[in-house]
Amino acid sequence: MATILYSGNSRITGRDRSDKGAYKMKKMTKERAEQIYQRVAVQHHTSVDHVKKQIKLAMIAGMYSQGPEIQKKWSAIPYDGDVPTPEELLIFLSDKVKNGLRET
Repeated sequence: MATILYSGNSRITGRDRSDKGAYKMKKMTKERAEQIYQRVAVQHHTSVDHVKKQIKLAMIAGMYSQGPEIQKKWSAIPYDGDVPTPEELLIFLSDKVKNGLRET
C-alpha cells in the first residue's frame, strides 16, 4: 500500500498540488479507503475483496505477533469492533503520515 500512497501520481494518492508545487494529502475516510482499494484491485487485475483479504491476512499476522513493541503499536490503533478493519488501519496510517509520524 505504501507504494500507492507515496506515488507521484496524485490521482492514485489522493493528494492535491498546492500553488507552491508541494503535495497536500486529502483526509482519509472509509469512502476514500474504498476508492484506494478499487484502484489497487484494478492495477493488480484482481477484485477489491481479494485486496481486502490480503490486507486482513497481513494484519492478522501483525496482530498476533508476540513482540511487545509490535503489540504496543497495534494497541495504538483506534477501532470500533473486536479488531481494526483494513479501513480503520488505512485511516490511522494515513493520519500518521499526514502528521509526519511515518513510523507506526
